Amino acid sequence: YIRGVEAEVYQRSVLFSSWDDGRQEGLKEGLKEGLKEGIEQGRAEGLKEATIEMARNLKQLGVPIETIVKSSGLTEEEIAQL
Repeated sequence: YIRGVEAEVYQRSVLFSSWDDGRQEGLKEGLKEGLKEGIEQGRAEGLKEATIEMARNLKQLGVPIETIVKSSGLTEEEIAQL
């Protein structure tokens, strides 16, 4: 009986250890993926801000809206709001 209990305790400890290792690995992967997505999102937002700033400057210089649309990729409506 004692050996059976010891075997069961051992099996549970192995299962828990494997589960915990898997959990930790999953957390690491989740953090890594979240960081990657955050960096990509930050870059995209920064690029959008730079594009808007460039379009604002071109508009202030009197560059035609059509030219700003072509060079920035922004819509006429977006440029009009600058």
